[in-house]
Amino acid sequence: MDRIPASERTREKLKALMEGQNEVGNGRSDLVRLAARLIIEEALEGEAGDALGRDYYARGAVPGSGYRNGYRAGRVKSAEGAIAFSAPQIADRTEPFRSRIREVVGGRTEALEALAVEMYARGLSTRDIEALFADEAGKSLLSRTAVSEITERLWAEYEGFASRDLSEFDVTYLFIDGIAERLHLGQPREAVLARGRGIKITEFEMRQLKAIRNEIDSGFAARHAPATSAALVTASPTRLSSKDRT
Repeated sequence: MDRIPASERTREKLKALMEGQNEVGNGRSDLVRLAARLIIEEALEGEAGDALGRDYYARGAVPGSGYRNGYRAGRVKSAEGAIAFSAPQIADRTEPFRSRIREVVGGRTEALEALAVEMYARGLSTRDIEALFADEAGKSLLSRTAVSEITERLWAEYEGFASRDLSEFDVTYLFIDGIAERLHLGQPREAVLARGRGIKITEFEMRQLKAIRNEIDSGFAARHAPATSAALVTASPTRLSSKDRT
């Protein structure tokens, strides 16, 4: 388990949430917090990779560059509640490692939450990541390679969400909840799907519904059948035989 990046464990939690395996509290808030957590952890792991000069647990360390030494829990406060995350630790380094991303992310939770929503609404770009994780002068705290790799993984997250096959769900009723978010500063809010809930009924209940539907259809057909009143039928004149004529 220790060799699994924290971001991958967060992805598993997001997947479980979307599949309805661990629905607790407010589903929308849970989704936004987990998505924000994923973005933070991806950035922190990218920062650690930049400092070490190699990918997660890759060999070939340069002397004095240090090595990964587990994770340390972190937390930032946001409008959706506290966002917990895991920050990678680096030990045995000539120059002590200090995460600049941890220092700046606490004051950017509003932008972070906006990107958490946008990640599933339209996907994130390299510009989004660079702008969020930049210093006071606007310079990115991540290398171009790290930004590119993070964006690629988060884009895959969006594509996987947008192209999910929902045909496996046998749903009778589907309730859709939507929210309107401002995807770009200064622009009007746009509708974004937040949550859907499907309800499946038993075979017996389905037969009952069909029987009720048939009764409704029969009643409708009877009420709208063509009029056949006798008053509307024109009677043919009675023919008299020659014996009855005078």
